[in-house]
Amino acid sequence: MDQFQEIVRDYGVVIESLETQLGMPVPMSLLPYPKEDIRTALIRSIELTTDDVMKEALEVGLLVLDDFIPDEEVPADEEVRDERENL
Repeated sequence: MDQFQEIVRDYGVVIESLETQLGMPVPMSLLPYPKEDIRTALIRSIELTTDDVMKEALEVGLLVLDDFIPDEEVPADEEVRDERENL
């Protein structure tokens, strides 16, 4: 397994564990690698795959990556709950 595949796989495990929080800010400290390394691995994997289903999954992973923000910028649980209630 090459380094990009390993990064994408490990990132996928994190995404699966956070499924209920997708679309909300997530602490960057939960990422298994630096955010830019994950972005690079996802982009490279998108470029290399010929499987349309896999390409779409990788593109979604790239979008979800933007939900990861510096830990100190993640709102407290109470603020997040208020945001969800106002949707």
